This record gives sequence, C-alpha cells and structure tokens, in this order.
Amino acid sequence: MPKETKPKGASNRVAPVTSAARKARKQEVRGKILETTLNVEKHRNDVAEKKAKLEELSKTPLDSSRPGERAEYDNLKAEIAKLDGELMEWERELEKLNKEDKDIDMERQEDGDGGGLFVPPGEPSASSNNTTRLPPIDLTEPNGKSTPLVIGEPSEDEEAVFTPAQAREATGQSHGGKIVAWRQQDRSKPVIVRYGPQNAAKYERSTAAKEDNDFDEEETEQFGPDHRLGDLKVAKKFVRKRRELLGIAGLAYNCDLKDLEPREKGETRRVAPLEIWVKWEIGGVIQKKWEVRSSIRHLFSNAKKCDVYIYEAAKWHAARHEEWQNGQREAKDRSLTPVPNSRLSPTPEPSQPEIKIEGGNIGNPPAATNGTASSKASQRAAMLQYREQWCDLKGIDPENMEPAAEGRFLKAWNEIKDLL
Repeated sequence: MPKETKPKGASNRVAPVTSAARKARKQEVRGKILETTLNVEKHRNDVAEKKAKLEELSKTPLDSSRPGERAEYDNLKAEIAKLDGELMEWERELEKLNKEDKDIDMERQEDGDGGGLFVPPGEPSASSNNTTRLPPIDLTEPNGKSTPLVIGEPSEDEEAVFTPAQAREATGQSHGGKIVAWRQQDRSKPVIVRYGPQNAAKYERSTAAKEDNDFDEEETEQFGPDHRLGDLKVAKKFVRKRRELLGIAGLAYNCDLKDLEPREKGETRRVAPLEIWVKWEIGGVIQKKWEVRSSIRHLFSNAKKCDVYIYEAAKWHAARHEEWQNGQREAKDRSLTPVPNSRLSPTPEPSQPEIKIEGGNIGNPPAATNGTASSKASQRAAMLQYREQWCDLKGIDPENMEPAAEGRFLKAWNEIKDLL
C-alpha cells in the first residue's frame, strides 16, 4: 500500500534545488512510477480474476443446499471490495507521481536545467574552500561506464588506492562490460552484461560470480519470471496485447548468431536460449523488461513468425554493434528494433529523415540572414529537443521515423511550439 511521507519538521527557509538534486529526484520518481504501475496492474488483474470467478459462482443457485459455495461467494465479494479500495489508493498514488514527474520537468525548463549554477572553468566555487581545484569532469567510456576525473595532482590517498577493476585488468580478467540486470536463482545469481553503448549494444548471459559481483543489486534492474510482463494472465488468458509491444531493444545470448535462426519444420536442432529486452507501452507508461520467447510468442499469429522476428532483431542489433566497433556508428543512449507490421523482414536503418518545417528541414536547415539566424537556431534546437522527448514517449527511433510518424510529430510540434 502507498504510504505518505510526513515532514519531520517545518522550516521558514527553503533550500535552493540544484540541478543534480532535481535529476536525482526525477530518477526516484520514475522508479516509483514503474513500481506503482506494476502494483496497479497487479490489483486490476486480481480484481478481474476474482470477478470472473464470482460471476461463475453466481450462475448456480446459492441456497442453503450449497453452504460451501455460498460462503465462497461471500468471501469473494469481501475480497473484491478490499482489492477495489487498495486499487483506488494505488491509482491515486500513480496520479500524484505522474503529476510530480511533470512538475519536475516544468521546473527544469523554467530554470534552464540548472542555469545560474554553472561555475566557469578556472573560477572558484563559492561553496568550496578549495580555490584552486577545478570542477570535476564526467568522462563516459565506450562501454557506457562513467568515470569521474578531477583536474590536478591526485592526493596521496588517491594514489594509494588499488581498485578491483585495476586488479581484474592486471590479471587479464577485465571484461569491459557492464552488468545491467540480475536475478536470484537458488544459489546462483545469473546476470546480463552489456558491451558497447545502448544504441549499439551487445548483451551476453553470465553469472555474478564470473563477473566478480561487479554491480550494485539495489541500483540494477532485475529479470526473471517475477519481473516479466509478457506472460501475465487473468483467468488463464494472456493480458498483454500486440499493440503494447513497441519493439526489441536488445537480446542477450552466448552463441553464434546463426544458432538463433528459427528451425524448419521437422528439424530437431535445439535453438539457443536467450533473454529479450522488450519495450512496452502499457496504459500510457513506457517500460522495458527482459522477456523470453514464450512470454511474447502469444502476441504473434504463430510461433514461427515470432521466432523469425526475434532472429531478425538479433541480426539488426548485431550489425549495429559491429558498425560501432568499426567506428561507423556514433555512440548514443538508445536503440530499438521496431515491431514488424504487415510482414516480418529485416529492418535496415534508413538515412536520417528530413522533417520539413517552415520552408526548411532538420537534416539540412536553410541558410539564414544574420538578423534571423539566432532565432531560427534557437527554434531548431527546441524542436530537436522536443522531438527527442516525443520519440521517447512514443517508442520511436528519431533516426528511423516513418512518414506517418513524421506527420504526427509535426502536428504535435505545431500545437506546442508557441508555448515553449
């Protein structure tokens, strides 16, 4: 049940909210939204299942000759009433969290996402006693890990630290990957490791022991039967619909790509096991979960089509990873294999679409005079930022927008651009 946190004390002074604090709160709220959404869905499923059972019981006379069924009927009504009450509380909590999430976005826009807090390089911070130390620089490595770096000579303590990562590097055990998901399975702890940036990632299945337990369980996503969405059922029927599947954002496997190829009729070859990172949009909320073949297979008209889609998605992501390794693809933080519509086919990446606006386009903006260059550049930057947010909400890759999606985006942009 959601609990409201009461303040321990009151204060007349309000501390300024920093960009970092707002970002941390944003992440916390997003996590609570996901958790609350799952609770809402679970309660809805429980209520639907019990109502279906109640309806089944009501089809037979519930008189004194059937005391057991009458008692079961009354208990079910009481349980449904209790679950309905809990569901309303969870829905109210979700509504509050969504409002807070929007409020944080509005504050970030109003403040310029930390505008006024920037300390120019070389100038001392007013809140620091060290007048010579420069602000830290955040370096993001190709594998997605972030390493803080402070310009200047390291202290004696910093020089004396020998990290576990250094030990793995020295002994040749460094894998260069990042653990992105884990699960508890008896005494073992399977994990999923990502290599490369998210828009060109390669995922492999491993165990925490093999990876030297190099991850934080509280900060890392979990996977497994208790965390999947694809195979949820109510009254023995699958809940998920095909329209809720936005695409495959990655696949984790430890075999050659050819071993994922679907079997032909009569073929007894064993298809390699894998985990599938699926992007869903459920009730307006976008979330990614690690699924397996069986948890999404029911979304397709037959098992063969699902297996073909999975195989084509694996080839698509493998090609992107190879392009990144060869320096042919820029590292970014998102990638997605679109769901096939009319037929299952490879999904090659087309060139950047040109979205026309006010006589120009995103890919090649028209030349502007000195008097209008600044305003057009500002408008273009705002449009690109909004496009990024809009595509993320819709589960669309900005680099792979279809004409219909371009039209919907332009309509949304024209409605909101005067408010920005």
